[in-house]
Amino acid sequence: MSSRLLADYPSLATYTEDQLKDLLTQDDYLDAFLYSLPQVQGVLERQQELSRANDELAKRNLALQNELIALRAATASAYSTAQHLQDRWKEIEQKQAGLYSKYRPSFLHLRLRHATSDQDTLTESLAANFIESTASVNGTRGPSRTDSPAAGMAVSQGGGSQGALGRGREDFVGAGMGDAQPVSLEDFIRTFKAARKVYHKRAIWCERWSRGEVAWRED
Repeated sequence: MSSRLLADYPSLATYTEDQLKDLLTQDDYLDAFLYSLPQVQGVLERQQELSRANDELAKRNLALQNELIALRAATASAYSTAQHLQDRWKEIEQKQAGLYSKYRPSFLHLRLRHATSDQDTLTESLAANFIESTASVNGTRGPSRTDSPAAGMAVSQGGGSQGALGRGREDFVGAGMGDAQPVSLEDFIRTFKAARKVYHKRAIWCERWSRGEVAWRED
C-alpha cells in the first residue's frame, strides 16, 4: 500500500486486504469509514454548531419581530412627517421670499424716490393753497395749483409711500394748508419749512443712494 495513503489515513494500516476491497466495493462500508475519520468528525461537529447557532439566531429574530414591526411603522410615520415638514418649509420659504422682497434695497430705493417726488408735490400744493387762501381773503382769486393734476396726486398719495418713509400731507393739513382756509404767514412758513425739510432729506438720501454711498447690512 502506498506510504502516502497510509500517512494521510493511518487507520488503513490495520485493515486486511479483504477489508480494503470492501471499502472499494461497498458504499455503506466506505461511508462508515469516512465518518470515523477525525477530519470528517470535526466538519460534522462544526456543522452542528453552525446549525445550533442558526436556530438561536432565528429564535432571537422571532422574539424581536413585534418590536421590529413597530419600529418599521414608527420609521414610516417619521419619514412621512419629515416629508410633510419639508413641503411646509418650501411654502414658508416662498412666503418669506415674498415678504423680504418688500425690504430689498432696490425696492426701498424705489419707494424713497417715489416718496421724494410725492413730498415735492406736497410742498407745491401747500404753497398753492396758501396763495389761494390769501387771494380769497383779499377778494381775488389767482390761479390755483390745487386744481392741477399734480395737486390732486399729492392729495391722493399723501398716505402712500410718504407714510412709510416720512411725514406726509396729513401731517401739515392741521395747520390749515390743506383746506384753503386763511392762515397766518408765520404758520404757513413754519409748515412749509417743515415739509420742505423732509423733501430735502429724502432728496439727499436718494442722491447718495444713487451714487452707491448707501450700504445695507445683511444682519
